[in-house]
Amino acid sequence: MKSLLKISSLLLSFCFLVMSCSGSDDDDTGNGNGNGQEKPWDKSRTAKVLVISTLSEGNLFSGTDYTTVVNTVKNTEHAVVLLDRSNVSFTGAIMANPGVNVASLSKHIPVFVPVDKGNNTYTGNTVLFDQPIQSLEQRKVTDYCWLMKQDVNFTSSLVMNFSTVSFNAESQLDAGVSLIKSSVGNSTLIIGVVKRNLSSAFESKISESFGKGNYTLELMKNSDANSVYSIYVLGSPKWKFRELTEATVSGNIKSFLVQVEYLK
Repeated sequence: MKSLLKISSLLLSFCFLVMSCSGSDDDDTGNGNGNGQEKPWDKSRTAKVLVISTLSEGNLFSGTDYTTVVNTVKNTEHAVVLLDRSNVSFTGAIMANPGVNVASLSKHIPVFVPVDKGNNTYTGNTVLFDQPIQSLEQRKVTDYCWLMKQDVNFTSSLVMNFSTVSFNAESQLDAGVSLIKSSVGNSTLIIGVVKRNLSSAFESKISESFGKGNYTLELMKNSDANSVYSIYVLGSPKWKFRELTEATVSGNIKSFLVQVEYLK
């Protein structure tokens, strides 16, 4: 009970701190124009999500110098930032959350989304928004793994729902995929991180749950093909993955700018 109270308090406090796999063919999703030709990329209808990660088991931050990450957030055009494995440590009632520090320095609104819990640590991701949060929904997958949903202005003409949930254990997949299926709509873009050795099981469960022609799923091909984790992009056939831009932030920390178009 103490752990549940602690994680609930954690979620509320942060809220108020103010490879390719597709379930459909191109012509079915609107990706083509009926004669097999690719439609031009409409960047005015493109969501830009910046993921900062080591794609490893380690904490994103090994110290308290957040300068390079903050500069990357400030200097990269985006609608949402995902700080993967920006873990929260705690001793008694005292918590240390690097995601809040990055948010403060980069003038964003942070929300922590748990993935797991260890000794004195909540493993999870911090989502950074550059606009005030009017409403927020978080739903429990397992005790310490949660899904978050939030409306986001991806562009001046594209207001859609952004959702994130990440997986580091096979025991999370059934409940996670079921929750994704029941929680998201046609305009929802879901981006998260999944352990690479769970990718096949994740793809299979998504396929079984959604059915052919009802989804599009992309597993990002980053430069390190042996990384422990992979970034995934999931949505309805209206969402088309366009580009992944990878860059080194500092040491083994990388930035991944994911661009996904919402088709007309």
